[in-house]
Formats: sequence, structure tokens, C-alpha cells
Amino acid sequence: MKLKNKNAKMDNLLQCIAEIEHVEESSFEPLFHIGKSVLESSSPNLFDRVKKAVFEDIGFAYAKTGRGFPAFLRSKQGDCLDFSLLFYFSFRHSGMHTEMLAVPNHTIIRFFERDKGQIVETTDGSLETAEFYILSRKIHPQSIVSHVYLSPLQDNQILAIYANNKARNTIQNRDYAFALDMLNLAYGYCTTIPEVCYNLGYVYKQTGRLENAKNFFSQAIKLHPNFSKAYNALGVCYALERDSKSAEVCFLKSLSIFRSSEAEANILRLKHERGR
Repeated sequence: MKLKNKNAKMDNLLQCIAEIEHVEESSFEPLFHIGKSVLESSSPNLFDRVKKAVFEDIGFAYAKTGRGFPAFLRSKQGDCLDFSLLFYFSFRHSGMHTEMLAVPNHTIIRFFERDKGQIVETTDGSLETAEFYILSRKIHPQSIVSHVYLSPLQDNQILAIYANNKARNTIQNRDYAFALDMLNLAYGYCTTIPEVCYNLGYVYKQTGRLENAKNFFSQAIKLHPNFSKAYNALGVCYALERDSKSAEVCFLKSLSIFRSSEAEANILRLKHERGR
């Protein structure tokens, strides 16, 4: 799938999303209704006007799984990326300097008013700090220094995250062929999104291509050293190859970051198989 311009400006970003979704650009007309609601609001604070328009006047609501940005604008229900795009375009159309930021498995917005930057948790419109996400999402300092997380996203990175989001939703239905198409598109836009690398690794693991899977899980870990799920998945690959020593290292590293029931079950299974 070829999209128009990987270095697109804001309007072209919408065009690229329209092409991914195979819809007309008229699908984004609700954005202008939000702009109208913002302009008609009596609040002197632009952030308050946008928040009121999104959650009260129009009634958008968070849903764990999104169906794409055009569907979100129609149904008024979407996930964190849908809300991030909504705030991003709403602030930008209102003349406010705005950036989209990535944190692990999530996107947020930073807007600037009177040269002061503030971060919006877009799923509920609350204001948060970078430190909140560093702690709650276990962001490794290396991922900040290397601009993987909490740095302004360029349009190609936003599109990579968008395509990855569509792939993630189809992975749940085991439609690995479509997921791989979306993930290859995402990786073509940007090779430094940890979640894209993880999902590529997952699809390759599920379809028996373990060498490819290990390469992408390793790349995800390099970009996001606290990626517990990637360590666990890499350990599964090693276990499938009967490399129990490498598998154990990965499972233990995963558990040291986050004690998931899946990683705990994997290490117990590994020890059980060794004791046979």
C-alpha cells in the first residue's frame, strides 16, 4: 500500500489516514463541528473549550478498542490514539502549538499556552506530568534520551502508530495476513516504534518464523529496555527452539520488570520440563 507523502503536513496527515482507511476526506467533517463548538464556547481558556466540546457538547467516550479514526468520529467511541488525534487536530485548528507524544502502548498530547507546555491524558482530558508516565509506564531513561518516548512525534511516526493500531486490532482476530500488511506499512514509515517491532515479532512467532520473530523482539527491547512483554515473547521463541538457558534469562528479565502471570507460567513450565 502506497501513501501520498511520508513527510506530510497536518492536512496531508488526514489524507494519509483516509487512504489507510479507504474513505473519503469528507469522513473528517465532524472535526469542523468540534471547531465550531470551540469557537462558540464562552470559556476564556482554549483547553477548557476544547475539552468541553469533546466530552460534553459532542459526547465522545473512551473505548478500549478503536475501529479507526473515521469510525471514531461517526460513533463517538474510540481508543487513546483516536482521542489523541482528535485533540491534536482540534488544538491545531484552533491555532495552538500542539505535539503528539508516545509513551509505551499509549499516545498523549502536549499543548503550549503562553509558552508553557502541558500534557493532556487524552482519554479523559485530565492534565498530567511527564513524571507520571515515566513511573506508571516504566519508561527507561534510554528511551527518553533516544527520543523513542516523550518526544514530539513527526507525521511519519504518527502514521506508523496508526497502522500498528489497526494491526493490533486484527491480531486479536488472528487475521495475521492483514496484520502483517499493516505492520509492514507501519515499519516502512518508522523503524523505531517499539510496539510496531513487538507486533511484527508476535505475528512472525505465531506463523512459525522464529528467526524473524526473535529479531523484531530484540529490536523492540533495544528501543524500550523495560518492555516486559517483549522479553517474555523472546523467551518463548527460545523455548520453542529448546534453548532453555536463553529462555530462562528472558523470562526472569521480564518478571523483574513486571510480574505477569504469563511470564510466571512460562518460567514454571520451563523448570518443569527440565525436571523430567
